[in-house]
Amino acid sequence: MVFKNLGIELKEIEDWNCCGATAAAKTNDFLAVALPARNLGLAAATGLSEIVIPARRATAGPGLAEDPGRDPGLRDSINAELSQKITGDIKVSSILEVLVPKVRSGELAAKATKKLEGLKPACYYGCL
Repeated sequence: MVFKNLGIELKEIEDWNCCGATAAAKTNDFLAVALPARNLGLAAATGLSEIVIPARRATAGPGLAEDPGRDPGLRDSINAELSQKITGDIKVSSILEVLVPKVRSGELAAKATKKLEGLKPACYYGCL
């Protein structure tokens, strides 16, 4: 509802899976990257150029960009296992990366319909 009120249309990606941030990372390094990479492949197959994700860990990084600390063949290894390949062409933003500029500009406050006074905030650590 927040995004809709800000004029931002969101579309749920069919068959999106859990990123496995906790379970997969403790079990298998390849799986910990392949699970969120699968989501990038699904998004790419829809023709989207940008996605908004609930948590930063929900992706394997922007298209598994090559960096000095990452296996240079990792993207190829993961793509060999996926029906929808990752290309690295999708901009990935977290919810906060989208909302912070709206807060700073005052746009979010201007469109707020309910004051948050009296609420007790709680941390969100992911899908746990």
